[in-house]
Amino acid sequence: MLELAAQHLRQLANLVGSCLDHVAVVGIDAEAEVIRCCDVITANSDTEVTQLIDLYGADPARVDIVAPGVDHAFFSPGDRAGAR
Repeated sequence: MLELAAQHLRQLANLVGSCLDHVAVVGIDAEAEVIRCCDVITANSDTEVTQLIDLYGADPARVDIVAPGVDHAFFSPGDRAGAR
């Protein structure tokens, strides 16, 4: 009885695994399609640009880097009392 249950669990795991593989492939295909349709793609770093190009076939001419962070010349903490 225990062996039969283990066999069923293995079959279920194989079925779930193949479904998850299919979902992953469909997801990657959808992401690649979105990237191909974009006029401009923003990336956070050179590494992300490389990944977009290598993994999704992004057009290098349409990928721009916008580094994360804050330009303190334009944004700074305001008056605490005024914020309350």
